[in-house]
Amino acid sequence: MRRAGRQPLSAYARDQLFPANDNQPRLNRQVRGSAPVKGHAALAKILALLGRSEAGSSLRDLAALARLGALPITPETETALFKASVEISDIKALLMQALGVRER
Repeated sequence: MRRAGRQPLSAYARDQLFPANDNQPRLNRQVRGSAPVKGHAALAKILALLGRSEAGSSLRDLAALARLGALPITPETETALFKASVEISDIKALLMQALGVRER
């Protein structure tokens, strides 16, 4: 098993048992390292925020009411819009960080 290194054991055994296949072109597969990618933690936070976020359903409901012309402008509506905008802003900032894109 040690001789196989990072290569899967089945691929190593195949290479050892059938050396005639050496002239076959190998697929260029990326080998994943053991360390996580730098942005994985930020992406995990984004997914967590999306999972527990009320912004999506709140905005969907508010948009449906606005299309019908039945959206009441109340303090609750304003609070829901403000809360959704804050959540979306947080998600955007984390996504930009995970992708390594600088905000202006």
